[in-house]
Amino acid sequence: MTKHWLPVGMPPSLAMPAPREPSRWQYVATLELQLSRLIEADPGAARSGLEMSRENAPELWKIAQQLPRQHWASALARSDQLTSLLPDPWRVSEVEAEPRSLRAMLEAVA
Repeated sequence: MTKHWLPVGMPPSLAMPAPREPSRWQYVATLELQLSRLIEADPGAARSGLEMSRENAPELWKIAQQLPRQHWASALARSDQLTSLLPDPWRVSEVEAEPRSLRAMLEAVA
């Protein structure tokens, strides 16, 4: 069974799978991959999720408005909204896996 890891203090919807404790870089790369899969699975829902954040998270809204869809996951994973949630110093804990939903992930970041 795959282990799931969550940076300390982050919402459970942002837990990512990894065989062992990930570095900060590995976590962000895995997050980007998961976001990409969810975006490609339902682009309309992804756009809607990004656009719901216009007032509370304008950076996320701009991603949907200004970038082509294939760049959304990368922009989200490197956004100030998300990187400001990452703990410094880097610490993660192993957690139970939760079903992944793009909406839950976006709400956690917004």
